[in-house]
Amino acid sequence: MKYSIKSFWPNNIGRYENPNHYEIKDGILNFIDQYIKNNQTRKGGENNNLFESSYDLHKSDDKNIKKLVKFISESFFHMAIYSNKDFYNNQKLNCRLHDMWFIKYLKGGFVMPHDHGKCSWCCVYYLQSGADSDLENGSTYFYRPSRYPRENKDFGSKYNIDMIKMQAIEGTMLIWPNHLLHGSLPYKGKLERIIFSANASVYEVNDKGESIDS
Repeated sequence: MKYSIKSFWPNNIGRYENPNHYEIKDGILNFIDQYIKNNQTRKGGENNNLFESSYDLHKSDDKNIKKLVKFISESFFHMAIYSNKDFYNNQKLNCRLHDMWFIKYLKGGFVMPHDHGKCSWCCVYYLQSGADSDLENGSTYFYRPSRYPRENKDFGSKYNIDMIKMQAIEGTMLIWPNHLLHGSLPYKGKLERIIFSANASVYEVNDKGESIDS
């Protein structure tokens, strides 16, 4: 039997570990404490029992936030190249962070299922998460893409699972394509759960750094 099978537009979910996490963690926690003191009226919108910052933190001059931005951008680059490796031939690329924000969860805090627009890739970075975090306590979950009917239970297909949960591990970051519906389960641990999220696009540029439309 001769055959040829290629995979296009896979729904990859990557986990990246920040080697400098504990170097920047305390500084970022101080940044967050000061931010909350100056913005005490902010709430979590439709989500429950949490504090959510504005979406422009990637523009911050804080040295530790800048180091986090560098790690996030480099990880987005790697994820985009890996997921499109059959098409990558050392083209010049640029990573544009559209948004970046933090969420501080209080006891039982959670985020409703949602997806993101105006980007290609999304992430969640676990700045702080207790050792009691597990798949049922504060995990990030992803729903099966809606374009794959739920009644389709093809044997061995990676699309035969309706939802997956991924543990919140401090100092690591998850990256996924923007169309995946996701959220977080309530966190009831002893240590406050704090995350950063970002939306990004990775695109090809010419020698002048200008975007090349595909």
